[in-house]
Amino acid sequence: MANQGVGVSSPIQNLPSPDDGKPVVRRSLVEQLPWLPLHLTLEIPVPGFTVEELLNLAPGSIFKTLHPSTADVPIRANGKLIAWAKFEVAGNKLAARVTELA
Repeated sequence: MANQGVGVSSPIQNLPSPDDGKPVVRRSLVEQLPWLPLHLTLEIPVPGFTVEELLNLAPGSIFKTLHPSTADVPIRANGKLIAWAKFEVAGNKLAARVTELA
């Protein structure tokens, strides 16, 4: 039986059919295209960063940026701006918390 709710938490939406009045079930894009590739990027300006420094990156490497640690960074999906985030430490990993949708 299809979910009757419409909203963010509902993966299936029931829409009235103009022909016979019976609801038409429409699946969400997430259900229709789960294989769709997505590349997320977070951008931080690092002026003067050289190819040599890039090649020498290793776990624990630290480098300076001009980006204030309290400022939001842009998140892009396949090159399109979708949100802004702040970096946080989660356990021993660096994480990004979404603060605003674009």
